[in-house]
Amino acid sequence: EALVRDLTEGGRFATRYRIPTVAIDDPSFSRTRMWRGPVWVNTSWLVCQGLRRHGYLDLARQIEDELLALVASAGPCEYFTPDL
Repeated sequence: EALVRDLTEGGRFATRYRIPTVAIDDPSFSRTRMWRGPVWVNTSWLVCQGLRRHGYLDLARQIEDELLALVASAGPCEYFTPDL
C-alpha cells in the first residue's frame, strides 16, 4: 500500500511518466542521470507485474498505458526523462 501511495498523485514516484528509478524527493534524483531518475520501461513493467499480482489492476494498466504512449511518441529509447 505504501508503494501505491508513492505511485499515485502527490507521491514520491508520481511523475508524468512513471516510474522514475529514484524518488523525486531524494537528494540524488536527477531527471537525466542514468539510474538516478529517468524512467526505464523494463523496470516499470516489472513493477506493474507486481501491482497486478497484488490486485492493483487499474493502476498497473494506467502506468502501462502511459508507457505505451511514451514509447509511441518518443520512439524506442533506453530510458526516458520522467517530465515532472
